[in-house]
Amino acid sequence: MRATWWLMLVAAHAFAGENLVRNGGFEELAANGWPRYWSETSGWSVDGEAATGDHSLKVYTGIASAVVFQQIKLKAGHQYEVQVSVRTDDVVDSALRNGSASFYVEHRGPAGELLGALNPDGYASTLGWQILRVVTPPVPEGTAFTRVGIHLTNSYTNGSAWFDEVSVAKYEPPPLSSIMLYPNYRGLMGERTWEPTQIRVACELGRTNAPLSRLRVTADVRDSSGQILWTDGPTPPPSRSFETGFDLRWIIRGSYTMRLGLFYEDDEPLALQTFPFEVSHVADLFARPAFVRADNTLLVGGEPFFPLGLVDSFDPADASAFAKRLKLLSGSPFNTLANQELDLGTPFRIREIMTALNKRGVKTIFPLAAYDGVGGAQAAGILPRFKGTTPKARADDCIRRIRGAPGLIAWSIARHAAAQYEPLIAARYSRLLDTDENHPVLIVQDAATVADTRVYSKATDAFAIEMPASDVGAAGDSVTAAARSFSGYRPVWAVIDVYGNDEEAAPPPARRELRALSYMALVHGARGLIYDSLASIIADAVFDERWADLTSVAGELSSLARYLADGARQPPAGVVPAFLAVDSCSLTLGDKHLMIVINRQPRTVSAEIEITTPVDTVTVLFENRTLQRIGESIVDTLPPLDVNVYEY
Repeated sequence: MRATWWLMLVAAHAFAGENLVRNGGFEELAANGWPRYWSETSGWSVDGEAATGDHSLKVYTGIASAVVFQQIKLKAGHQYEVQVSVRTDDVVDSALRNGSASFYVEHRGPAGELLGALNPDGYASTLGWQILRVVTPPVPEGTAFTRVGIHLTNSYTNGSAWFDEVSVAKYEPPPLSSIMLYPNYRGLMGERTWEPTQIRVACELGRTNAPLSRLRVTADVRDSSGQILWTDGPTPPPSRSFETGFDLRWIIRGSYTMRLGLFYEDDEPLALQTFPFEVSHVADLFARPAFVRADNTLLVGGEPFFPLGLVDSFDPADASAFAKRLKLLSGSPFNTLANQELDLGTPFRIREIMTALNKRGVKTIFPLAAYDGVGGAQAAGILPRFKGTTPKARADDCIRRIRGAPGLIAWSIARHAAAQYEPLIAARYSRLLDTDENHPVLIVQDAATVADTRVYSKATDAFAIEMPASDVGAAGDSVTAAARSFSGYRPVWAVIDVYGNDEEAAPPPARRELRALSYMALVHGARGLIYDSLASIIADAVFDERWADLTSVAGELSSLARYLADGARQPPAGVVPAFLAVDSCSLTLGDKHLMIVINRQPRTVSAEIEITTPVDTVTVLFENRTLQRIGESIVDTLPPLDVNVYEY
């Protein structure tokens, strides 16, 4: 059985209210044949290819004037669900600016001034009818009218798109939103007879007029026959956000379901949710090619593994490009490569590359994104050397052929996907699990979309967060924010940008900045580090210098791999004076301890750092010096925006 650890909402909630868009299905036509209530412009036509009914609107140009819209009245402070059915035919952005078929929402004041706007990414490539659904932020105060429009998102976008069933309705959150926190990996857990088995679910109550004292929460655990084994409640929820679950003793191997209900006193349930999970022999789980352990450690071949890798971009058919990479990676500190063009190769060539990398100790993250039209790729260019007449069919063929390739440790299925794509990404995830149970799935978010990570609770096994290179402190905070979205129950990796910023004329990060960013990610809980990208470094005129800087930092981290992969995280060290902007973490492995301390300030500080372990001396790694422990602390100088690493 494939355990699926996401919830199923069986007591449906409503995206409340009537459709505020008039003639959203384009069925009412004026005397001139154009849909009533909609603006008229060139580049569009009424078409008989419809999601429902008899008509849709078709656009075949992305020029700026080719926008169709209507004006509606929305209430300030309220949220609305906007939904559009979209079909695409070879929608391609010639300028590679993520052009797509989408909608927009503009809130305007009495004089027409723009008060707020929503411009979600839409669908590209060639796709049958898809639903694009977004819940808006609250409507700004002072909004006199709102314009809802459909379009190709920029003037570089070519191809044809059809739109149908445009709707805007008042949004009411579901009465209960929940995600399974633990088991943290696909509802899979090892059988334990020596300690309780934890089941943990995070809950968020939606809008309700009832006070908490009038609500009741119930929970139970059932076996595969439906027999109730454990129960809890009914009890009032302790707050609007809370965690619940069970500590189960003597649970044997088998399939189970936790059921969670929300009731209004003794009435019918407001929400009823189920969470399947499976208890297996620990050795069976750890024997998988790759597995995420309960403490978020990645196991590869049953052994703890800390991904220390590179994003890259080269055509698999380019033998010289691969030979150059192979030479660079051989003997380097890096153990992981994520080539974003690997999916362009033939199955034989892909496996050949993965085999050669694996022989040199370098594992592979395989890119399996955008095959359903999200992410800017076009249908004809998606997995072109695999079998199938559609991108999804070729994706299935790819998974079957590559899942057993040497060195595969994860699939990457989305990058920078905003919250509206959650249903699509969740479908990718489920489709992949149907074919490959043995490798984790990863999605990549940037700092701007960290808030969306929890939305993807049923669409991925791990997150990679692209850290803002311009601010060391903010970079660490973005990793922390992602981890907190799941109360620490999902692994978070960090992606560190080594490009630089052409728009701001900012150079790529130098060694000192790379080092600070890398350790800051570790301090804030990153369970893997990936640098983006090797291709940019190879193309740089000062390649030797940049490669030396990066491998120098990675070499330090590689020497700490046993701590990073398998060390038990301890509470941060106490630092005196307490007002110093100093971040720290401690890792314990057996009787050895590692402490990382980072000075976030742009000035040198002297700090007293607490070490309660009874040792006489502490080694400052990578600096060839030791410190004496006096009392229960050491005193050390922390250079500006720099890192000290202690072992004792």
